[in-house]
Formats: sequence, structure tokens, C-alpha cells
Amino acid sequence: MIALVPFHMWLVDFVQGLSTSGSMLLFGGVIVGGMGAFARFLLVALPGSLAGEDLLDWISVLHGLSMAALLGSNAVALVQKNAKRLAAYLLVGQVGLVGLALAACGKMKASSLSPSEAMGGVLVFLAVHAVSWLGFFVAQSVIESEGEADPNVGRLEGLVYQRPWLAVSLGLALLCMAGMPPSAGFFSRLYFLKALVDVGWNTTAVVAALSFGLVLVMCLGLVATMIQKPSESIALKSTGWGLRLVAVVASIVILLFGVLPGKILELAIFSAGSLW
Repeated sequence: MIALVPFHMWLVDFVQGLSTSGSMLLFGGVIVGGMGAFARFLLVALPGSLAGEDLLDWISVLHGLSMAALLGSNAVALVQKNAKRLAAYLLVGQVGLVGLALAACGKMKASSLSPSEAMGGVLVFLAVHAVSWLGFFVAQSVIESEGEADPNVGRLEGLVYQRPWLAVSLGLALLCMAGMPPSAGFFSRLYFLKALVDVGWNTTAVVAALSFGLVLVMCLGLVATMIQKPSESIALKSTGWGLRLVAVVASIVILLFGVLPGKILELAIFSAGSLW
């Protein structure tokens, strides 16, 4: 969660220097675990307010920082050409979205309301987050050229013609990040927006919904690049069965969570209830 504005640039620079496998571990493992631990600390260890009425409490601070991360990073991601920096800015935006949900959960708890439903959405989001980034980095590992571990997104040109299965997997991962149906990212974000409305943050909910549009525009741009005829022949790395299996499993999970979300969300809400 320390990737929130104004401390987000350390993450962007750090990710650019990582290998693809290291980035995959960071995005799909370390960040997910960190957000889960941060959520438990805020909602279990801290009261709703740590200050007097005239001072900012942690809910207000987290609300403001998360809004800045959500809007700023998603807007900057639109103009990124480097694949790793693009991924890092998208990650900061997702961390900002989780921060908004946690601030709403904190306000619910301070108001003696049950935040279990919103927290269940957070748990599902974290699971979906890990899977969607797996699909993204599998694609990145394939478009890397020999001796280049920091590819430009332009190398996605013509991917649908050379690796159609990989293009489909990456497309589903991008739709999931944008929160579009029928991907798994839709319902978790819907619970986030509902939590914001339930605590009276209607303007925040509208702005958060509009930020999804920024991500969607960027994702559609990448999809358009994949179906564009390449201007020159781009050599892609060979793909073993391991990478193919990861891409297929990630795609199945994204679709399964999106088409049949009921039981999964119920289980997540039940698990979140054990926190209170």
C-alpha cells in the first residue's frame, strides 16, 4: 500500500529494473499479501478515528491518497510506451481502488455498520488481481527480444496472428483490469462502488467509475495493437507448455469468476465476517 501517491514513483522505477519473473512475483504475490495485511491492520487494529474532530483521521487521509493514486496513475498509464512502466502505473491505480474500498470499510465500522460485503469484494479483487497479472506477464515474457528484458508495448503488434491463444489470454486479463464483464474484475469493482455509495461518497463513486473508463481506453488500445498488422517482422520467444498452461488457467479463472461469481463472493463475504 506504500505505492500510493506520493510514494508511487519508487514502485515504477523498481519494477522497470526487475526481471519479468520478479515482476510477476511482486504483482501477484508480494503486493497481494501486503494489501491483505494492510487491510487487516487498518480494520482490526485501528479505531475509526485516531484524532479529534478538528484533525484528519486515517479514513480521510486514505480516501484522499487513494483518489490521487486512482486518477493520476491511470491517466499517466495512458501515455506509457514501456511495458513495465505501464504495468506499474496500472498497479498503483488498483492499489488506489483498494484503498478507497478500505476507507469505506473503515467508515462503515466507525458508524457501526457491517463492512463484510465490501471486504468480501476486496478479497475477491485480490484473488482476481493476482490471476490477471499472471496473464499480463506471461505475454510480456513472450514479446521480450533476446537481450531485452524491458520491451516496448509496440512489440504486441500482430500478436493475434502469431500467438492467438496468448492474445486471447492477454485480452481477457486487460478486460479484467478494466472491470469489464464478463471478466472476473466486474463484480468485485461493483461491490467497491456499492460500498462508496453506502457510506455517502457518491461523488467518489462516480469518479472511481469514470477512472475505469481510463483503464478501458488504455486496454482497448493494447487490444487494437495486438490485431494490427505489424509494420515489420517481430520475432517472439518460443513458448513452452508451462507458459501456455499458466495463460490457459488464468483465462479460465477470469471467465469462471466472471460468469459464476455468486458462490465465490458468498465465500469471500463469509470469510471477511471473521474479521469483526
